[in-house]
Amino acid sequence: MLYLLEQGPTEQKIIQMCIQSRRPLPEAIRDAPEVPLGLGLFFSGFLDLNDERSIGFSEGPIPRRAMREYCEEHDLQDEVREDFFYYTKMLDQVYLKHQTAKHAKTPAKG
Repeated sequence: MLYLLEQGPTEQKIIQMCIQSRRPLPEAIRDAPEVPLGLGLFFSGFLDLNDERSIGFSEGPIPRRAMREYCEEHDLQDEVREDFFYYTKMLDQVYLKHQTAKHAKTPAKG
């Protein structure tokens, strides 16, 4: 998750430049972490639900209601549903912590 948040915005540009100039990918991109087999459902669900959070003075967590609706929409039941809630919350905590740290480093305007 942190790799995506920190490297994601610039990674695609670097990949395109490497392809165009026929150069190898930088080691950090070549050796980027991958979502472990079997956890892709939870990671893609988190990404789908990222827009569901409330935004005021800061971003709030993904609402439980949105997670529940996602599970119903995708027919996730029993243990998979429980795992979905667990992993989505864990990813959300990492995301929110990263956003808080990022905004703390940004100088105030005015």
